Amino acid sequence: MRKKSAQSYRHLLSLYATLSQVNQAILRVSDEDALYRKICRIATEFGHFRFAWIGVADPNRQELLPVAWSGEGARYLQEIRIFLHPDKPEGHGPAARAFHSGKMQVIHDFFNDPRTTPWVAAARRHGFQSSVGVPIARGGQSIGVLSLYASEKSYFGPPEQRLIREMALDISFALDYLDNEQKRKEAEAALENTRQKLTLLLESSLSANKKHDPLEIMREFGRTALSLTGGLRCSYGLFDQDTLTAERFQETGWEEDPEAASHFSRLDRTDRTIVRSPLPEEGAVLLRFPVFGLKVRQALGFVEIEVSDNPVSLERDMPFLSTLLVQNAVSLENAFLVQALSRSESRLRVFQKTFESSTVSLCICDALQPDFPVIFANDQFIRLTGYPRSETIGKNCRFLQGADREQESRTEIRQAIEAGKSVRTMLRNYRKDGTPFINELSLFPITDPDGTVTHYLGIQNDVTDTLIHEKNREIASKVFDMASDGILITDSENRIVLVNRAFTEITGYSQEEVKGKNPRLLSSGRQDTFFYQTMWHELLTNGYWQGELWNRRKSGEIYPEWLSISTRKDKNGRIENHIGIFHDLTGVKESEERIAFLAYHDPLTGLPNRILLRDRLEYALRQTSRTGKALGILLLDLDGFKNVNDLSGHHVGDLLLMEVSRRMAGAVRTSDSVGRMGGDEFLILFPDLTGLEELSSIMDRLLEQVRQPYEIEGNSVSLTASGGVTLYPRDNAGIDDLIRHADIAMYSAKNRGKNRIHFYELSMEQSLRNRETLKQELTRALQNGHLHLFYQPQVDIRTGVVLGAEALLRWFHPDGIRLPADFLGTIENDDLSIDLGRWVLGEALRQHLEWKKEGQFFRIGVNVSPRHFGSGMLEQDLKHLVELRGIEDLSGLELEITENTLVSDLGEVQKTVRACRDLGVHIAFDDFGTGYTSLTMVRTLCPDTLKVDQSFLRGITENPGNRSILESILKIGQGFQAAVIMEGVENRRELRLVREIGYHSIQGYLVSPPLLPVQFSSFLQTWQAGRLWENLENPS
Repeated sequence: MRKKSAQSYRHLLSLYATLSQVNQAILRVSDEDALYRKICRIATEFGHFRFAWIGVADPNRQELLPVAWSGEGARYLQEIRIFLHPDKPEGHGPAARAFHSGKMQVIHDFFNDPRTTPWVAAARRHGFQSSVGVPIARGGQSIGVLSLYASEKSYFGPPEQRLIREMALDISFALDYLDNEQKRKEAEAALENTRQKLTLLLESSLSANKKHDPLEIMREFGRTALSLTGGLRCSYGLFDQDTLTAERFQETGWEEDPEAASHFSRLDRTDRTIVRSPLPEEGAVLLRFPVFGLKVRQALGFVEIEVSDNPVSLERDMPFLSTLLVQNAVSLENAFLVQALSRSESRLRVFQKTFESSTVSLCICDALQPDFPVIFANDQFIRLTGYPRSETIGKNCRFLQGADREQESRTEIRQAIEAGKSVRTMLRNYRKDGTPFINELSLFPITDPDGTVTHYLGIQNDVTDTLIHEKNREIASKVFDMASDGILITDSENRIVLVNRAFTEITGYSQEEVKGKNPRLLSSGRQDTFFYQTMWHELLTNGYWQGELWNRRKSGEIYPEWLSISTRKDKNGRIENHIGIFHDLTGVKESEERIAFLAYHDPLTGLPNRILLRDRLEYALRQTSRTGKALGILLLDLDGFKNVNDLSGHHVGDLLLMEVSRRMAGAVRTSDSVGRMGGDEFLILFPDLTGLEELSSIMDRLLEQVRQPYEIEGNSVSLTASGGVTLYPRDNAGIDDLIRHADIAMYSAKNRGKNRIHFYELSMEQSLRNRETLKQELTRALQNGHLHLFYQPQVDIRTGVVLGAEALLRWFHPDGIRLPADFLGTIENDDLSIDLGRWVLGEALRQHLEWKKEGQFFRIGVNVSPRHFGSGMLEQDLKHLVELRGIEDLSGLELEITENTLVSDLGEVQKTVRACRDLGVHIAFDDFGTGYTSLTMVRTLCPDTLKVDQSFLRGITENPGNRSILESILKIGQGFQAAVIMEGVENRRELRLVREIGYHSIQGYLVSPPLLPVQFSSFLQTWQAGRLWENLENPS
């Protein structure tokens, strides 16, 4: 016990000695870095600490950086890092806690204290068993931490802590003292600097007041500005009316500078801003001062000074520079006024002689007298108006208007005079004999040096005879040249006399190249003589013809155009001109061809897609019925293709699909059809089969071709294929069932080892019985209220406006919620689909009325089955709902019809669409791009909305051609003024993609999943109040 007390006593003596030495160091040291080093050395020498160091906070790195240290442990600082950010493990130690809390942090057992865990290993190597961290403050704020380490546990007791705390306070006091001493010295230096610059300003003012040459005044300004700022260079530009003198101060004095003259001449002389422009390469700042007098609105000159890029000294010198600017501006203005007075007297004599002898009608009115009387009128004014000078001088010019005082141009003149601006207008005047004339009046204000309007100069011009002709020619010329359609005009001999700008843009021929020539120079040769004979017969008979024809550009390119030709005859009925107006159909044709190809072919492989394959299968079935031969339907799927994509990337996968497609096409007969159903699935049709042996031989070749190794961009790939085949008419099913049967057989082949083809067996027909059971259950669900509508919003991603909602059917089945895909396909050809459609329409309209009463109005989209749409009962069902619900109109309803609906009789479809539109219903094409829709159908039916199928978006990575489809569909919608909605947008990557392509309206899980009505109402409130659409792509 006595030994421990003696040891504690020695600790205290060491600390007192340390504190004493620290205080002495504070009195002697005038540099903070030296102070830090001294303190660390004192701590180890007199305090006998094993190690001491001081860390200063780096705000940018959020870290304590060592600035001084002493003792056994210098390598310790190289082995550790101490952060100040609480998110890092090294940001919770005693030093960080001391810095943030402003309180001492004591570690009695360094190896076992949880606060020191990140540094235990390093501390153990250096023998640190206890430590203390005390904050160092400066100006009342923590700037760093003093850390002391001992080789014994519990080294820092309360007495030691108290003395160490006093030591930290003394260090903070010393830092504050150093700061105050530095501020005192800076204040004294600033005061002396101010005295010197005020003296310089006074001397410059006295010197400038004695000078009468503007150049000398500007030079004095430049020299003084350089002295005030210690500037590097100075340039000035001095305006004397319309001339400019520019000089630069070099080492030898002021020298003329042509580059400065060009520079200053481009500046805005009305801008009073003092401009600061950094010059990073020179480490300087360019200051530009406009020199304005007290009585002028434009700068008399500009001064530019290059000074050192020191923000402190720059802000200090700016008040002196501004004072110098005002002093010299007054002196400069006075010098200019003396010069200007002499020049004005000379100019006045020249102007008077010029006005009197001018052939233009001129008069001058005094703007400082009441009613602006005429004080001068030249001889041409007297001749134009017929009034002698005795009846003109002293009157306001309105006497020329007689009693005609309600002209609009008078308001224009009055507003210009009130604003002190010039004006040019047309005015109806009367001569002394009473004859009217149209006066093209130009009125110009004349100002004194203060900018006050003292007089107005009026210039009159009689434009009565030419005004109407000029206006008509101008209007016709503008319309002709600005037209977006090409226009050519020929004479009675069918020679081209005039073409417009659009003609040149479309054909490549300029006006000079075609003038005087026959339009047949544009002929492509694709139309025969009979075509042109018929065209001219109709033109000469009716005076008008229009139609599509192919012409040839100057480049030789043949292009389609829509041409309208009319004739212009003179008063005797003779043809004077033929006028042709045409527009280029190239873009329309290309879009139609591109859409047509993409609609029926796979963009990657060029093989027929599902749509074209379905057409060919339908044709093959009819042919088989006539010939009596068999038809094979083979569905082939690549084994392990997903692994190729995962291991080698989608690009290699695409190239592999293209090569597989090429091999398959080469392995079959010319009469067979190979198509891609999607992904790695292919459908192959074998018409006119003579027997199973022939089919088996072809299928063996297919499997063998697929099995052969592939070399794709340095990747060696091997794979196999599994397939299922069914034979018609042995399998006497419809198109969809035949494909489904082949699909069932294909999965059987995959399940039994792959790399094989299985034939479809009748035992797989259990699904048919399941289908009938499903219909019965669905009928009961409809009767018992187990069907519900969910609603998924459609929004404008630019404004967040909810454009509408799609009603989506859900079946609350005892086994769980079932989606439409689970049951609608089963009943699509059954009358149950009509009953179900009526229920959906009624429920959607009921909900629409409820939301409308709550102040929410948007369209609700309802999917209509092909059977219901083509039943002839849809119109009557809608009318019944209008009467039942008491609805004024059906503008809030949008019927979504799939492209399969449109493949039936187009005339009947058009009739049903027209009947729906008469009731106010809107029409949308759902899953656009996946079915049979052609531009003809779009043009004929004019849908209000095109809803783009999500498969194009989802498969855009595997099939880059999908982007082209999306772009083409958007252009179609824009071309036919239909809204275009992108379905199935589920993530931000897809949102960025559709936004990049140009889509503005979306539907999908990124916005919201389908919701029950009460959930949808809550969504509307949250979506609108929280402006949630702003966070779709970049959430906060």
